[in-house]
Amino acid sequence: MDKKYLSEALRSLEIADHMFYVSYLLIQDKKLLLKIFIELHKSVINLIKFVVSGNCEVNDLDFILKKFFEKDACEIGLNNEQTKKIKEIIFLGNKYQNSAIEFVRNEKVVIMSKNLNIEVIDVKKIKDYLNIVKFFYSLIK
Repeated sequence: MDKKYLSEALRSLEIADHMFYVSYLLIQDKKLLLKIFIELHKSVINLIKFVVSGNCEVNDLDFILKKFFEKDACEIGLNNEQTKKIKEIIFLGNKYQNSAIEFVRNEKVVIMSKNLNIEVIDVKKIKDYLNIVKFFYSLIK
């Protein structure tokens, strides 16, 4: 298993945790939620790469994700609800990377795609995602 993925995942998770529980509480800037989410997305991707890298050496992210959700997620102890949340983090992260614009509206971060579909991230979602990623990390460390 490639330990660099695990160390990068831990670093991103620690950054997200600190930003949420310290920086966000002090600053109360909703754009910070987007930065926290980006760190959580990085952490999830690196955790998945770490789990899959123990079984094969592939750099294709789509293949890695497919393999993880088909086999490895159940083997490490993630239930269906947790797997669904991890898929949601990956989906929203990809939406953000391909988004035309993101902005803050009514205490929420809105991600708008090129075809004007919107996804919303709020404090409750970030807290849920943070807890899921922490649990995921605890299963494989």
